[in-house]
Amino acid sequence: MKVGDLVGYRDEDGHDVPGDASFLGLGIVTGFDKDGDPVVWFQCDPAGQKEGGSAFFKRHIRVINEHR
Repeated sequence: MKVGDLVGYRDEDGHDVPGDASFLGLGIVTGFDKDGDPVVWFQCDPAGQKEGGSAFFKRHIRVINEHR
């Protein structure tokens, strides 16, 4: 997982949630926090709109398309 990757959200059980069914929509990795977990800007995440994204645990994020 790298900055610029297109990602989707996984639920608490680790199951994939399709982008069109997720309450967050699709997201882009904008960075990483001090623990190495991804900071993701999701199109429908009101908490992360101003800060450029919110931190999520790695297990809750799946890469859909890698930025090259």
